[in-house]
Amino acid sequence: MLFLLRALLPVLLLIVACQSPRKRSAAGMDYFAPEFQCTSSIIKNEASLRYLGAWKFFHDRYVEENKKLSPPFAVITGDSIAHLFVQERLQKFLPEFQIINRGIGGDSTLFFLRRLDSNVIALQPRVVIISIGGNDLLGGRCLGDILENTRTAVQNIRHNLPQTSVILTGVPPVLSWKANAISPQYNRRLAEMVSSIPNVFFLDLWPALSDPEKQLLAEPYHNILPGGKLDTIHFNEKGYAEWARLLRPVLQRLQTAPASPAPSTPAPQ
Repeated sequence: MLFLLRALLPVLLLIVACQSPRKRSAAGMDYFAPEFQCTSSIIKNEASLRYLGAWKFFHDRYVEENKKLSPPFAVITGDSIAHLFVQERLQKFLPEFQIINRGIGGDSTLFFLRRLDSNVIALQPRVVIISIGGNDLLGGRCLGDILENTRTAVQNIRHNLPQTSVILTGVPPVLSWKANAISPQYNRRLAEMVSSIPNVFFLDLWPALSDPEKQLLAEPYHNILPGGKLDTIHFNEKGYAEWARLLRPVLQRLQTAPASPAPSTPAPQ
């Protein structure tokens, strides 16, 4: 447990620092408000010096670590939901698979595209597990832009690693009515988008983690931050056990069945 706390502490401190009190009470944007206008430009988090510094730190560290590694079975990557699935948790919940974590807390689809080659594709894994898009929704990015960025990332992986499969995890339920109002709609569009791409699988966490009576993260998965504060945008250890439970049969199938080559298409721009 001590090793797990040490591994989680830097990520948790980044998460706490990036949340203002206002955002903790109602994280995200109300996409259904009459006055709401989505943005196709930089969102607030992407302009934060704190986020940019953390992003560069982890990006550079991953580049150096990748130079010393052989191709693993899988890489888990994306935003803080992925980042908090630290190696100790991966070993605890999915010990039969070699999975390397390449997540960065606060990551968006735009910045994820910028590090995809160096942090993920460079490792040449057989499977890439992606959790991305939640921060874009919190920042009010237009759904079409989030989907297009994600589609480009998937196509880049399939073009450069045609034998590699991709598991896209949908944006999970949280403790914010604003985020929960839009994420199921986004997830449906994400699932539809990837359904026609070979060897890309969509994994929805809502049925497992949401309260059946409310459109919220269920109480057993509430995450308590250092100091006793309730985290409104992440789930706890039990949530990662559930994610692992859903991942396991997909990973087992991919471990024993070779992926089909991607179609011969030009590299996405």
